Amino acid sequence: MTIKLSKSTAGRVDGGSNQHLIVALAQQHARNAASGIAALTDNSSGVAAATRDVVAIAADLTDKAASGSDLASTATATTQLTAVKDAILELATKALAISTTIGFPTPITYNGGGTAADGTIDAIGTTTGAATGAQASNVNATITALDNALFTVSRFTSQLATAVGKDTLITSKDLGTFSTTVAAITVGVGAAASPGVKKAELDAKLALFANNIATIAARLNALRGTFVPEVVVVA
Repeated sequence: MTIKLSKSTAGRVDGGSNQHLIVALAQQHARNAASGIAALTDNSSGVAAATRDVVAIAADLTDKAASGSDLASTATATTQLTAVKDAILELATKALAISTTIGFPTPITYNGGGTAADGTIDAIGTTTGAATGAQASNVNATITALDNALFTVSRFTSQLATAVGKDTLITSKDLGTFSTTVAAITVGVGAAASPGVKKAELDAKLALFANNIATIAARLNALRGTFVPEVVVVA
């Protein structure tokens, strides 16, 4: 919104009540400040929800006996869960860049770790089937830690959205636990064994993570906006 100041009428401001004008001016100022931030490149393979929903991902995997090679191999389970961890770091880094640029007063502290952020979210794929696989207790603990980090970043993104006058994310209250400081995330899958986690079941969790990550990335990119003059003088 551009606020119009009239030269011809003393004290006249077009655009609404003073309260609305102050909010609109602050939000436009924040959008203008964020307009110079580079967009995230999202290669996660996830699909951003048009409804901006970030869904819950239950840590409810159980160990099951192998039937051939249908368990999630430990190596690829580690690789894909680490890809999720790295993606959340990309989201957090971009959110914090926006926060710093617009002067947001209460940013989060992100210590989750991961490969140094470079502005690109790498692909989150699937695991490889094996006769022995990752262990449910370890994988569930990792999913819980990733859930909590993702919930914190999604809530923080919504706070930034409000600051710039954009729609917030719709985050499931069951996704995780919000924390102003995200602790280091350890990706653990246990020693390969049978029973273990089924490949198809872990792959389904990874797909949900990818979709949530794509949804948050799209919202962060939308916060950047396009520079618009905050105040213009009209005749």
